[in-house]
Amino acid sequence: MTKMLFWPFLWVSAGLVSCETLSPKERPNWLPLTQSYPESAYQKSIHHYDWKVDPDITNAECYEQFKFELPHGIKRLSLPSKAVVYRLQGREVIGQLKKILSSAGHTDKPISIADYRPKMGIVAKISRGTLHLSAYGAQDSFEGGTYVMLLIGVPEGVKVHFATDRTDEQHLETLIQEGWWPVSTAPALKRNYDRILSDAKLPGTP
Repeated sequence: MTKMLFWPFLWVSAGLVSCETLSPKERPNWLPLTQSYPESAYQKSIHHYDWKVDPDITNAECYEQFKFELPHGIKRLSLPSKAVVYRLQGREVIGQLKKILSSAGHTDKPISIADYRPKMGIVAKISRGTLHLSAYGAQDSFEGGTYVMLLIGVPEGVKVHFATDRTDEQHLETLIQEGWWPVSTAPALKRNYDRILSDAKLPGTP
């Protein structure tokens, strides 16, 4: 079992849906209420890169995390094909995200990870005993773009499926219309992500 060290001041158990998305009556009973964070809470989560092509583009990465209890009856997780998986005891799913802005392009106004971070994230939905997780908000081009990297802690005994046909370049609004729910995340630290990654299994290994 991988030891998890979280940022206790900012850590909160994350739900699978924002409180601003559904009314209390509409919210499924296995989705707990969530908490939002001011942009200042991400100061220790953001690490800027030294290089840039356009002086108006500040390339960087931001680290976030989520945690939720696996809903009753779920026996399988379907994850993005490039997700890195490690195993945990208990019934909690724990995820680490690395949101990246890495562009060698040009822009007509200053942009940074703070502009793109809220537009990237994770969504979930349940179908026939499977909990599906997918990233959204990535934008890739020959000049670079935005990317979402995932480390997922999966409970022992839960099967893992890697969805090779799933894209991470859709917008959140489109995914919500297709029945996905946003997964709320909290600020996290780079050192936790790096430590878990060094101990985790490679993509495609459940």
